[in-house]
Amino acid sequence: MFTKNIFLNISVLIIRSALKNELFGVPYNNAYKDDGALDAHWGAMKTYDYFFEVLNRKSFDNKGTAIYNNVHWWSGDNAFWGQNYLGEHGMYYLDGTNCDIFTSLDIVAHEFGHGVCEFSSNLVYQGESGAINESLSDIWAACVQNYANVGKQIWIIGDEIGCIMRNMANPKAYNDPDTYQGTNWGDPNSSYDEGYVHTNSGVMNHWFYILTVGKTGTNDLGNSYIVAGIGIDKAAKIVYRAETIKMTKNTKYPQARTAMINAAIDLFGEDCDEVKSVTNAWYAVGVGAPYDCTKYITNKNYTTGIHNINGCKIVISNTNVQNKATVNFKAEESVSVNSTFHAVAGSKVHISIGTIPPCVPPTTFNNMLTTNDEKPYYLMRTEDILANNFFKPNFKLSPNPNTGAFKIETNFPVTEVARLKITNTLGVSVYETQTLSSQEIQLPNASAGLYFVVVLLNDGTVLNQKMMIQK
Repeated sequence: MFTKNIFLNISVLIIRSALKNELFGVPYNNAYKDDGALDAHWGAMKTYDYFFEVLNRKSFDNKGTAIYNNVHWWSGDNAFWGQNYLGEHGMYYLDGTNCDIFTSLDIVAHEFGHGVCEFSSNLVYQGESGAINESLSDIWAACVQNYANVGKQIWIIGDEIGCIMRNMANPKAYNDPDTYQGTNWGDPNSSYDEGYVHTNSGVMNHWFYILTVGKTGTNDLGNSYIVAGIGIDKAAKIVYRAETIKMTKNTKYPQARTAMINAAIDLFGEDCDEVKSVTNAWYAVGVGAPYDCTKYITNKNYTTGIHNINGCKIVISNTNVQNKATVNFKAEESVSVNSTFHAVAGSKVHISIGTIPPCVPPTTFNNMLTTNDEKPYYLMRTEDILANNFFKPNFKLSPNPNTGAFKIETNFPVTEVARLKITNTLGVSVYETQTLSSQEIQLPNASAGLYFVVVLLNDGTVLNQKMMIQK
């Protein structure tokens, strides 16, 4: 019985092998490697269960589509994700020449991962984007093996078939790079292996390993780093959100870093330990700078010394700082802040007064402040924090009622809008956009009546208001 009602379809080649063995009494564990059919089925089942139970994804396309396992495709050392002439997507496994049949759990999960990528960010399989594509599949292979709890070496790809291909914990052991553009880095513009996609994947593979378990060391660029591990479950959720929401088909390593950091902020809140570890793990593999809580805020006659803001030790080097003056804070670690601070106009600030609550995701703790005037936004008071009186995003329609032309005024950046939808009382959409590039909306064809304006923010927050059109 297939778990979660998914149909893992075994190809005609497997069926033929099964019939042959049933007729002639040959065991599946034979010279023809027919046990590969069972391995592929079990592996796909475990992979599906992982994505469904841990990441709430239904099959590779998130639509519950059947998975096709094609075993005994031909001889050779390979496996791949593909589509047949009927349009059916699935995994294709070769029998192996120097290796055993390519149906081990890590390889099944790896190829399934290519399907997830195709139906999400759809990273171009060339150069750096191709290397990230390959790394995502290796990451999912490690996660699925960890989930299945089969006692295997989750950071090594191919050990079960007798042909180790990559080592995420130590990429250099198999001539892959562990540092961006460092030792073993291949030319992404080369014709070899689509620009060394299987080689250069070692950089993000090692990033994920460091993020998960933590590491202290020095990379090929001479940069020393200390990274605290956050565990494989948190790391996987960050990667999944980045792959399915933040990345585009041409994402390269610097953009992947940004996508992962933003995904961590979405899930755990800005300036949390998870965000710090994601950032520092990228620094460890040579992509971007280490985590720095540098803030630009103003204050009234604040003295020099060491203070603490939202998990960052702040060293103020200026003396006699006056109102509206900009102070550059050098950040390190820890928490608490003087009540005279307030945010400078136009800044994006994450600060609280008194005991700061543990890192809270933006869905409940959204205090991103942006303004075009000189009015300062004062920090929260301790009593507000204890009462959970956090900043709440909202919007206003003006005029309302209107004749079909109106403005949407927000107390948050319009870039935070993931979707805007306007429906009538029957639920029929009359206007919809995924980017609120302009805050002026025109509905010339809308008839008079009551409408509902719904705004979905990037962090999942849903805001809605009624609007009346009069003509």
